[in-house]
Amino acid sequence: MLSRGVTVMSALVSPLVMLALLIAGLQLSSNMDQSTDQPTHGHGAFGALLDETENLVGGGWDNRDDPIGRGCVIPFAVEGTSYPALRLGAAPRNVNSTVQKVTELWTGHGLAVEQTEISEVTQLTARGERDELVILRVSTHASTLMGESACVPN
Repeated sequence: MLSRGVTVMSALVSPLVMLALLIAGLQLSSNMDQSTDQPTHGHGAFGALLDETENLVGGGWDNRDDPIGRGCVIPFAVEGTSYPALRLGAAPRNVNSTVQKVTELWTGHGLAVEQTEISEVTQLTARGERDELVILRVSTHASTLMGESACVPN
């Protein structure tokens, strides 16, 4: 009698386990298939933030962003890609005003911003909750915008 009960239970559990695995797989797949052009993911959102920052600082910019991603690992040993950026620009019209506006922009995007004075240069360093990094250095002579996007699954 016990054997028959175990067989019936196995017959019921097996489809439930398969259904649970299927649902988990679909969820993981949908998370991994999200385009990097989505506003909260990968290089697309990171590039858009850099573009917004450039517009606030003003002037002409030399975009030296690397289009080839770097390998990285996110929790649970999932392989991913992050994108480095480097942009060189002219000096802003008003350093203090620019620093304030960029700080507001970045905090509005959920980044934690720190300000440091290095001789004649003001540096803003920002990190996001997904470990993206953005650095802006401005002075009366030039501007540099650099960083690295969050690591997104391949």
